[in-house]
Amino acid sequence: MMNVTRWVMAAAVGMMLAGPVAAQDNPFSARLYVGDKVITNYELQQRALFLTLLRAPGDPEAQALEALIDDKLRIIEAEKFDLEVTPEQLQAGLEEFAGRANLTAEQFVAALAQGGVEAQTFRDFVEAGLIWREIIRGKYGSTVTITEAEVDRALAGTAKETAIRLLLSELVLQVQPGAEAATLARAREIRDGVIAGGSFASAAR
Repeated sequence: MMNVTRWVMAAAVGMMLAGPVAAQDNPFSARLYVGDKVITNYELQQRALFLTLLRAPGDPEAQALEALIDDKLRIIEAEKFDLEVTPEQLQAGLEEFAGRANLTAEQFVAALAQGGVEAQTFRDFVEAGLIWREIIRGKYGSTVTITEAEVDRALAGTAKETAIRLLLSELVLQVQPGAEAATLARAREIRDGVIAGGSFASAAR
């Protein structure tokens, strides 16, 4: 697994936390800077929700922040070598990942949307993995023979995604005229409670 501490020290000396006031006022404000890359509060919330839907082990927000730092460092490294993921490669990666849940990429995106995760969050997650694959190939391809299966196993082990079980449930709140704001606030309260580890069944009841 990627040594985050070593990479942060070597490639992201300029990393710093954003101010708490800005974080509260604007979900798109910076939560963390990694070199010249920014991780927004919204990006962090989306990745945490994504990991929650995938039932990834550990604390979703802590795991999401660590994964996003990895992603930004991978992008920084890729820029040094002018590496980019083509649209065709990205689509193939999306299909490959969704196929682990026996879904097409379109079906997987639709399922994530029901859980409140945007398609861009899924694309960013897959793209970062593909970029890292290209970096590994570029750095070691001429000196070390690495098979496709070995690369795939390494990526799967890093992302802890070898066994994906996507469980989605819907909770419909009736909106009374004039109570739209209160209903939206209640929906967000339920969402935040579930993300924090609360029981969806209890929320539904």
